[in-house]
Amino acid sequence: MAGDQIAPELTNILASANYQRKIKEIKEAIEECTSNIQQVANLDYGKAKQLSYYNVSTYKLDELDFEPILVLLAGSGSGKNEVMQVLKQYVHKSHWITVCNEVTKAALREELNSAHLGTALIEEADSVPEGLLTRRPYKVSGKLSVFRPHENAKEQVAYFVENYDVFGATVLHRRIEFEDNAVRRRAMIVRWSHLKPDEMEKKGLILKKAKDLVCTRQMAAIVDIPLPSLQGLTASLGGIGTEVIDLWETVLRIALLCSDFDWLNEYALTAMRAESDEIEETMDVEPGALTFRVLLSLLDTNSPILRRKNSPKKLTPIKTVDISKMLYNDYKKSMFEKQVAGLFRSAGLKLKTTGGYARVYPTKVSLKQAAKVFGVRDEMIDDIDEWEEWKILEV
Repeated sequence: MAGDQIAPELTNILASANYQRKIKEIKEAIEECTSNIQQVANLDYGKAKQLSYYNVSTYKLDELDFEPILVLLAGSGSGKNEVMQVLKQYVHKSHWITVCNEVTKAALREELNSAHLGTALIEEADSVPEGLLTRRPYKVSGKLSVFRPHENAKEQVAYFVENYDVFGATVLHRRIEFEDNAVRRRAMIVRWSHLKPDEMEKKGLILKKAKDLVCTRQMAAIVDIPLPSLQGLTASLGGIGTEVIDLWETVLRIALLCSDFDWLNEYALTAMRAESDEIEETMDVEPGALTFRVLLSLLDTNSPILRRKNSPKKLTPIKTVDISKMLYNDYKKSMFEKQVAGLFRSAGLKLKTTGGYARVYPTKVSLKQAAKVFGVRDEMIDDIDEWEEWKILEV
């Protein structure tokens, strides 16, 4: 069989001197970056290494469909800018952006377009319009269309469409939390505290400037190295939300490649569980995401009843009144049917009133699109192509 032929070839590749040399090169770059981060700011080893693994992931953008936003969240004087300067030395295709009051949304859009398939490092990002960041993590939906004014020979103003592709890695320097929970669910946030001079003295901590550090190692060798799957970590990830696993997936795979089980067990899994609890809380205050999750739950519950034995799961129309009831019964959230319908229409889902009830008629395409609009990443969406669709002609 083909699989029997491939296995020995892969074994030879993994055992080859060239492969081992590249792995060693990547590990050395990760350790150098981690050490440099700790020399400029009060980050513990686990967090500093998390940032280093994110740096490595930026060299895999060509292979990824999703790359989370990395957020450095700390107060003034905490060394965020210095950490950014360190990251700049290691990430793939760094593009530094300084945001000030005079920078327009259009100018930022241009800057992000310039950082396509590269790494945008945005300084003073508290004032960046959060909605501008929602598409950047997704390769498929990272395209932005804007209307440009154009004056013709008769001095009449017409508009033409200009397309941007903004997908890439993003590092934000922020002091305040996100207001938009949809953006929060696309972000891997690393927080730390600023130490006062007497606290630093007590800890014997003397911080350096990034410009005084030695940055000689490169992470580019990862480009030619296949990443392992998370299959071996499945049991350890129990209880961690899908959104968080998606945020950490590439970082975890790189850690597995480096056989860094100490970091995985002692830091990553604990940090992921804490982040999972935090993101679950945002679901309670984000009506669109919560309502969409209820729709997915009802689709998953209803389909086995309606499908024939041994047939694939089937997408079925769902009454908005059932969504409204489940929101109240399970989450104590009051939302009228018309409000539910309005949310779904704005996300591109089709609705129709039949038998006196408004119903959502989902398709694979519209559910994928709505998931991106609401910032929801779910196993059902990952497996949606395996589901059977209701007949479109019924609507």
